[in-house]
Amino acid sequence: RVFCMSDISGSFRVSPAFMTSGLLIHPPYGPSAWACNLPHDVVDIQGDFPLQLLNPTLWDVPLSLKISPTPARPAEPYSFAVCPQPLYRLESHRNTLLDWISYHQKMGIEHWTIYDLDGSGVAAGLDKLQNVQLISRLPELLGSPRLVEGNAWNPICLEALALSQCFWRYRGRAHWVFSLHSFDEFLVSAKHKSRGLRMIKQSFLDTLFAKTAVARIPAVNYGGVVTQGSRIDSPLVERFRRHTGKLYWHIVVARPEHVLSVNTTSAWPAATYKRLDLFQPDDLRVNHYIDALGARDNDVRIYRHQDPRLVLSWATSWLEEQRA
Repeated sequence: RVFCMSDISGSFRVSPAFMTSGLLIHPPYGPSAWACNLPHDVVDIQGDFPLQLLNPTLWDVPLSLKISPTPARPAEPYSFAVCPQPLYRLESHRNTLLDWISYHQKMGIEHWTIYDLDGSGVAAGLDKLQNVQLISRLPELLGSPRLVEGNAWNPICLEALALSQCFWRYRGRAHWVFSLHSFDEFLVSAKHKSRGLRMIKQSFLDTLFAKTAVARIPAVNYGGVVTQGSRIDSPLVERFRRHTGKLYWHIVVARPEHVLSVNTTSAWPAATYKRLDLFQPDDLRVNHYIDALGARDNDVRIYRHQDPRLVLSWATSWLEEQRA
């Protein structure tokens, strides 16, 4: 048994903790999510609230935590927000990163929470963007030598932890949140172009998926030979129009209030809420530009299909304007 322990104004309290999910995707460093029933009078506390977790049969000392107030809520919650995986070396990919943000802003994304592992978000200028909350140097902020060690072993180690925290921080602040991993992934609507997210919200998320907390969205890999006439610094949506034609489940869009935890390709809804698959690739899919930072496969023949230019010609024009 794991217990939650708190001390409020000299009153020491103990209550059972409940494990909502275990995300052992990178053993032995995979995090788990636990829920505690907090005392009612915790709402009267100003600033951080100290909390401890203890498994008396396994741990010699309790795990000390600090619960911080959530960011201020906007007057009207965002329709859509984005939580990427923790990123690094962002200063080396600034143009691609800013293209990614500009493109999705045009699609209807209103806010991002971006974690970096190495302080490179500041070097890339993310701290100066109004619609981005930058949480820099995540391994240091966690205060855990073991997680610092895990991050050094594999930078993806902290992905599930950061994604879960990011989704929780949007509770009351966003209606829907995408787990769009990095700047090589673009939400694309071949049918509705820049109106894709608005149409999906009206047609599916707010109607057919009214009791759904999590919807999975398919992706397809793009890469290989670059589009004839494109430049080395052209936006990814212009440089790569060839793809494998093979769809796979890759990201989620979810209601943050009803999500228990998130990992690389899925999320776990709270009881009574559903997880469904949104398989409407012409309405919404992820174009995963896996060759954005260099070829991943020497055999370019795997990219045997090519999109017509008109699918994303609007985006190329938009991004060139934003760069000017």
